[in-house]
Amino acid sequence: MNPPFALFIGIDRSDTHLDFCLRGPDHSPAHSGQVSTDPAALHPWFEALRACAATGPIAVAFEQPAPNLVLFFSQFSDVVVFPLNPAAVRSYCRSFAVSNAHSDASDAARIAEYVHLHHAELRARVAASPAMRRLQALVEHRRSLVDERTGLLNRTLALLKLYYPQAIALLSVDRWRPMDCEFLLRWPSLQALQSARPATLRAFWHQHGSRSLRMEAARLAIIAAARPLTIEPETIEPMVMRLTALVVQMRLLGECIVTAEKEIARVATAFEDYVFFRALPGAGSTFAPRLLAAFGEDRSRWTDAASLLAYSGIAPVTRQSGKARSVVRRIHCPNFLRQTFHEWACESWKHSRWARAFYAYHKQRGKTFHTIMRMLAFKWNRILMRAWHNHTPYDESQYTQALILRGSPICAYLGE
Repeated sequence: MNPPFALFIGIDRSDTHLDFCLRGPDHSPAHSGQVSTDPAALHPWFEALRACAATGPIAVAFEQPAPNLVLFFSQFSDVVVFPLNPAAVRSYCRSFAVSNAHSDASDAARIAEYVHLHHAELRARVAASPAMRRLQALVEHRRSLVDERTGLLNRTLALLKLYYPQAIALLSVDRWRPMDCEFLLRWPSLQALQSARPATLRAFWHQHGSRSLRMEAARLAIIAAARPLTIEPETIEPMVMRLTALVVQMRLLGECIVTAEKEIARVATAFEDYVFFRALPGAGSTFAPRLLAAFGEDRSRWTDAASLLAYSGIAPVTRQSGKARSVVRRIHCPNFLRQTFHEWACESWKHSRWARAFYAYHKQRGKTFHTIMRMLAFKWNRILMRAWHNHTPYDESQYTQALILRGSPICAYLGE
């Protein structure tokens, strides 16, 4: 339950300034104003407000996304931050102005009124410890680097298809590994590749740990039989320059990802709960820190699985009116959090016996892959929440036996 607040602040932001509205705990007149987003102006402005509200905590509300405001206000221990859904704020404002007429100042006033009247029903942002905030930032940073590398890889493959498609068959399955980047930088065209001696190519592959004689013979056969799409230097040379630029960026991102993973491992292993998440099926060194960051370290934040399922977007939304009823995917949620549970579910079914049976059961009933994965993530979340709250390690065999005793229909697929 939220504490009694000494001051309510509603903020409507722009890139250059903040429109704000102040309301006291009673029904005294509101005070509005404007302040620059420059930290040199924000700090003295807020310190003056804190001095006026020295008798209790301060509630600050603004529309998401506003990472700079979250970062600024989270450093104050007496501030409770309410990041609001923009759709909820807009609906509230339109209930008083059907014409949808509004300004930054009026929006700030409505936000202050909204949090003043309804803060008990709103979910405040819970400040994590500095170590947990570091882990949460690191796992999101790593994922953003992976997404950037995937984009570069897709552009690289599209470029190779234009003038050098044989290289795609010669690369590894992932096609972004250091060996692949080095291969494309060293032989960026078919003409350059065919001019290399077989012994040089064998030495390159052996140096990078690829020593399969069968794969080596297949690669050399592809190179010997290959014919270029074009031999015009005017066409090939600009494409080689583009390829080099893409591969250099991809290689640099790979190095940054490795650095981030080392730091994530260092920070995550310091948490007691890391052992719990590391032992989960398919979690490994990638998903264990992400799951740890998703659950956090404060068990009082999530009183039950339903609260986390709704917040993360894994739980669907039911809409019912009269005889009409529909169940749809939840849209408004922290995307990275939902992505964490969904992607781990996609990995877990490869390592968990009952999860494979769950997938087979629902696939037999015509469900699509990602629909099943959302259902599996929902199931996993309920299991983990109970074990996490009880400080009990997850036991695969115990849960499988419980399914058998209950006569779960997925048990018929446990042997698959």
